[in-house]
Amino acid sequence: MIPVISIIAMAAIVMFLIVYISKGAKPEQEAQQDQTVSDKPKPDWLSRTFGGQHGPVVGCGLLVALFIAGFLFVVTQWEQRSNRIEAEQRIAQAEATKKQAEEDAENKRKGFHCLSPWDGSEPDVVEAVKRTLRDPGSFEHVKTTITPVNAKGFHYLIMIYRARNGFGGMNIGRVIAHVSPGCTMRIVSMEE
Repeated sequence: MIPVISIIAMAAIVMFLIVYISKGAKPEQEAQQDQTVSDKPKPDWLSRTFGGQHGPVVGCGLLVALFIAGFLFVVTQWEQRSNRIEAEQRIAQAEATKKQAEEDAENKRKGFHCLSPWDGSEPDVVEAVKRTLRDPGSFEHVKTTITPVNAKGFHYLIMIYRARNGFGGMNIGRVIAHVSPGCTMRIVSMEE
């Protein structure tokens, strides 16, 4: 809104100056000297340029048209720039979405989607191991390793844990399980 007002104000000022200049705002002595030299008044620069008595009006109209054309040019440049920025943002968002989808697919292929983000364990395997322990409260997860999907369509999972034995000491145990891509598991072996 501000550029429109400023352009209109500038156009009004320029039109006023052109009309003022074209009416011959000269000192009185110069005007009398011009009339004594010849009866015919000397045409001013605007009348010579555009001809006739309508020269100032034509000049003002041309200046207004020039200002409007300049304003429209600026507006279209601004719209093109904003459209280009929006397109670049859409492209960047699409690339980010594609990259995230590729990362998710790779994590699923590797089996990471089945592991807990908290400690890296597989919650179903942890619950199955705790059910077999003498003291389930002493269970400590040490490390879980999972392989990418193999040719048979499942992941191998190896979990190492610590738990209290019957004599009060801590033993290290290992569990091997098959985990499907849907995160269902089947324990293959369990060693204490």
